Amino acid sequence: MATGVSETPSLNDQALRPRYGLFLLIVLLIPVIAFLGIFVLARTQLFIRTSKRQFWHSMEYQFADRPKPCDVVIFGDSTGLMGADPRIIQTRTGLTACNIAIPYLGLTTTGKLTLEHFLATHKPPKFLVIELHPSHFRPPSFDDESGIIDGFLLADRKLPPLTAAKLFFDHPKDSFYFAAQLWKELISFTPSTSPDLTERAYRSDTAKLAAQDGFYTTDHPGGNTDCFYQFHAPTFSRSYLASFQRYATNGTRLVFWPSPVRHCDIHLNDYRFGTAFLGLPPPLLLDDSAFTDAQHLSAAGVAENSNALADYLLQQERQK
Repeated sequence: MATGVSETPSLNDQALRPRYGLFLLIVLLIPVIAFLGIFVLARTQLFIRTSKRQFWHSMEYQFADRPKPCDVVIFGDSTGLMGADPRIIQTRTGLTACNIAIPYLGLTTTGKLTLEHFLATHKPPKFLVIELHPSHFRPPSFDDESGIIDGFLLADRKLPPLTAAKLFFDHPKDSFYFAAQLWKELISFTPSTSPDLTERAYRSDTAKLAAQDGFYTTDHPGGNTDCFYQFHAPTFSRSYLASFQRYATNGTRLVFWPSPVRHCDIHLNDYRFGTAFLGLPPPLLLDDSAFTDAQHLSAAGVAENSNALADYLLQQERQK
């Protein structure tokens, strides 16, 4: 029965359908472009130079050319980066020193890339010190969610594009988190994190890192660390330590140094057993005032650790 209403689409409906399709395509493409684009943007110098993140500037500086020869090179995780002061080591030993350590998740994502870049572009050192938290004397793993952004940024910037892409593809959840956090950083209006178009923070941090030979410092006075936070039960790997042996060439001596631990760490006996099992000196046991958090040292802790490491190097030099 005829209703008097035509079921044939009008010319206006037919004209609008392609526009609806285009609009839908754009809506779908925007998040894809935003997701992929941030990985490309993060590889640029503009991104790192306009960031206010001192930690990111530190990771970038570890790939910079050092103007003086380094008799002692410190590589390892963030406890080495923030715990071994090359200036103290040089004063105590007479050996020039530099620090090229990186965050732990950087070791997970890029392995020994920073170390290999340094050794390929600088004179071989007398001592190569591998300083790690005692729980990290085994192959690095994705067990520190707080460091995902640092580790993925280092991988994005320094790994070959296809290698980095495979890493991100293999860890989709972490990759989405990384991309979201970088966008949050870019559109931030918070003074401490919003982009610095003057690049003043980058220049200041780089100058500070150069003056400290790569050593990273914080303004935290130390003390009052929360003993509630504890690490997972540690494991130890002789094969991981053996993987560094190939760098002990051209007169370079390899030294492994466990970073200091807190009195309230529940794994003290494990650390003592593990370092003995690996043939390493036991970690220094320091009180609360020597730490700014569960693993990183205050200025007082840095002085104790650096002097102890310097004395250990002098001991090793006398035994050659």
